[in-house]
Amino acid sequence: MPSKQPRISVNKLAEYMDASASRRRAIVKAQIAPPGEMIVARYRDVHHALEEYFAEPSDSFFHERALELRNTKGGTKWSLQDKNLSADALLACADIIELIDTNDVKIVPTPKSSDTHPMMLAGVRVSVRPEFLILDSAGMVCGGLKFSFNKQQPLSEEGCEFVATLVRAYLVEQYGVGVEHKRCLSISTPTKQVVFAPKASKARMTALQAACEEIAIRWKSLEIDLTKS
Repeated sequence: MPSKQPRISVNKLAEYMDASASRRRAIVKAQIAPPGEMIVARYRDVHHALEEYFAEPSDSFFHERALELRNTKGGTKWSLQDKNLSADALLACADIIELIDTNDVKIVPTPKSSDTHPMMLAGVRVSVRPEFLILDSAGMVCGGLKFSFNKQQPLSEEGCEFVATLVRAYLVEQYGVGVEHKRCLSISTPTKQVVFAPKASKARMTALQAACEEIAIRWKSLEIDLTKS
C-alpha cells in the first residue's frame, strides 16, 4: 500500500541531493511503495556495540566485537551477511572514533520517543532523529551523532554536510539554542568521514527545502502511476 504522506529519511534526502535524475526518481518511488518483502533493519549489532562503547570506551573494543561477529556460526544467509557488514562498520568506527570530540561531554542513545517528532520540509516528513545525543557537563543536549553505514550508496562529503545541517536544525527545534554546530555530526563508515554541521546553514537549508518541494511533486506523480499499475 503506497504511503499517502510524502516522507524520506535524512540520509536518503542527502543522497537525493547528489543523485542523478533517474536515481532521484528511484529514491522517491522506494519511499512511496517499499519492496513487498519484509525489510529488516541491518546493522543492529553496530548500534548495540556503539551504545556499549560510549558507556564504557576501550581501545580494543571495536576490533574485539568485529571478531565476534565474524566468528558467528549458523543463521540465515541474510543474517550472516549482516554480521559481516556490521563487522566492517565496527572496524571503520575503530579508525574514526577519535575524530569525535568526547572531552567534557557524555554521549547517550537518543530516546525512542523522539521518533514521533520528524521535521517537516515543504510538506515532506523528514526522519532526522540522530542515533546518539551529546550532553554537556550540565546534562544539556549540545549535539548529536547520525550514522550512515550504507556501502552501496555511501554519502559524499557534501551529503554528510546536508545530514549534519539537518541534525543541527532538528536538535535546535527539539532542545533549543544550546546546540553547537561542531557537535552535530554526520558519520559515514564506508568512507570513514566525520563531518560537522557548517556554521552557516541558510544556503543548505534553502537547497534542502527546494529538494523536498521537488520530492512532493514527484510523489504525487509517481503515486498516480503506482495506483494505476
